[in-house]
Amino acid sequence: MTAPTKAQITQVRRVLYNRSSVGQVRDALSSIDVLLGLAPSTPSGSGPTWIIPDTGQIGPSVIEASRAALRIASILEQEASAIGGLSIPAADRSHLVSALNLQASEWTARAKAWVRTGPLSAAQLKIIGGYESAAAAAATKVSAYLIATGTH
Repeated sequence: MTAPTKAQITQVRRVLYNRSSVGQVRDALSSIDVLLGLAPSTPSGSGPTWIIPDTGQIGPSVIEASRAALRIASILEQEASAIGGLSIPAADRSHLVSALNLQASEWTARAKAWVRTGPLSAAQLKIIGGYESAAAAAATKVSAYLIATGTH
């Protein structure tokens, strides 16, 4: 397998590191941190009400965090679609698209898990972890597009 050319890397990075998309993902991640009480500024012992005791409904901040996770998934799917149209080696394109779609599936699974009213099973957690592991494995095969190596 030959290394991608500088032009091919540039094509991919234009999609993956588009300022608008990166900003949207960053904003969604920040929102999730705040809404789920994960931000460093969150006082210890505080956080969202996951299930409202009186109604059994999911708390509004958890619902909004789930929506933010779905926004991230949508951005990743859009990037996968854009990568699918690039003129790069087919195997590389396949790995990149796969990594992005698996990450999107991971975020979708998280979003769905957050708004469940019942407990999560070990199988559901394994599914999320499986998406994450598979996405990382696919991305590893095309790291030249993702990491500045100093050679291009």
